[in-house]
Amino acid sequence: MRIEGPAAMRLQVAFSTNWAEATGDLLIDDAITAYSDPPLPTAEAAGIMTCSPSLGTTNAERFFFLAITSARDRIHIASAYFAPTRDMRWLLTPLL
Repeated sequence: MRIEGPAAMRLQVAFSTNWAEATGDLLIDDAITAYSDPPLPTAEAAGIMTCSPSLGTTNAERFFFLAITSARDRIHIASAYFAPTRDMRWLLTPLL
């Protein structure tokens, strides 16, 4: 998958933030890809969410709940860390 445009910048910011939190090092100069806003042939929606370890409901859980409850026909989830809770499985049942 290739992501360009504003969504790519958002991912870079999320990675840099988590990198700095985990290592104490800031990514600067050549460690960061220069951002340019290329013309996109078609408009595609991308949901970008950032999160760090926390207690209680995480940003990821809230993001998934929102995406699932907003789905009209189907939902495609591509995440190495998607482990649906009992409540999330209940929300997904009508979409199966």
